[in-house]
Amino acid sequence: MNKPMKALLCAICTLVLSYSLSGQDMIFEMVTLTPKPGMHKELAKGMKEHNDTFHSDGAHGVRCYSINSGPDAGKIMWVMGPAPWSELDERPGEGAHDDHWDMKVTPYLETGAHVEYYTFSRSLSHFPKDFTLKNLLGRYVDVKPGQMYRYNELIEKAREVYEKEMPNESFGVYHNQLGNSKDGRDVLIVWFFDNMGWMGEDIGFGEKYEKVHGPGSFMHFRNEISDIVEGSDDVLLSYAGDMGGTSAKVVAAQRQPNN
Repeated sequence: MNKPMKALLCAICTLVLSYSLSGQDMIFEMVTLTPKPGMHKELAKGMKEHNDTFHSDGAHGVRCYSINSGPDAGKIMWVMGPAPWSELDERPGEGAHDDHWDMKVTPYLETGAHVEYYTFSRSLSHFPKDFTLKNLLGRYVDVKPGQMYRYNELIEKAREVYEKEMPNESFGVYHNQLGNSKDGRDVLIVWFFDNMGWMGEDIGFGEKYEKVHGPGSFMHFRNEISDIVEGSDDVLLSYAGDMGGTSAKVVAAQRQPNN
């Protein structure tokens, strides 16, 4: 068998494996919506009524976030889950749900939406304690083709640093299940924090990294990142409690690797 054919078969096997495993993943559906100018109060009222009625908890529970920076600033992120793929077949739909959305939400939104599906990685994330959602820093990472395994290994090393040196900090790691080679949104890492002063803190990550992994390890970590990552984009968000849905409380036990 020639080399090109072997490479093709390897790629196909990898794709099949990824889809067979993804059936066991816990999925977040993330929908970016654009409010009509001057309609925030009306949108929040209609969205709260809708989410409290149809998406208040469980697999179809929803939380909304305001996007506060970047090209999508001013938009809303509507997030449902986490739940297995199979729950999407049971989601609220035709009838009362869709009629309510069309009457109470759609009139206050611009046409079009950006829909993404991310798996939640329990093993790479760090949720040491319960907390109440307020501010979020999201980082979309563009990983070079074929390098995701290396990137995940680096995230695991970073998680060890948080576990040992910053045990109270929380972050989640999410992998895009329907991404492409153009959008640069292969992985989403989200940090959760209360006060904006957190953004200005110098946590000394490099020093902490070398304390955990040894002298010179942080330079190797940075070189690896440069080698396997095309780029990244950061965005600030805040929890939009006025839009109802699931409680703002995040229960750490529900996000542990053994759950």
